[in-house]
Amino acid sequence: MGTFRPPQTVGEWTALAWRAGFQSVRLARLAGLGVRTLRRRFHRQFRTSPQHWLEKLRLRLAEPLLLEPDVRTKEVAARLHYKQASHFCRLFQQSHGRSPLEWRRWKLRGGGTKKKAERLKS
Repeated sequence: MGTFRPPQTVGEWTALAWRAGFQSVRLARLAGLGVRTLRRRFHRQFRTSPQHWLEKLRLRLAEPLLLEPDVRTKEVAARLHYKQASHFCRLFQQSHGRSPLEWRRWKLRGGGTKKKAERLKS
């Protein structure tokens, strides 16, 4: 049998975060680490706390879900383990400058594509 190795890559941490329900204590347990060790590892690897990284990850993962035509904001919040949709909406608004619904409409009208195209040219 091989030895257990905690996650190393962003992809491995992301997959484990889903399994942990985006809770840092559960993430530490699933990674085979203590909470303090998890905190130190995150500060070293990502330069942020596990809680902040998990919150940013959930908000990033919300974006493609919000673009699905038949998925309501409440369902997006539930899929990302938010207990209340209003909490998700408040955090999304703070992060993106628009409510989830406003952001969805903006993206579907082509919002943000010009800046992205300019970055790809550089």
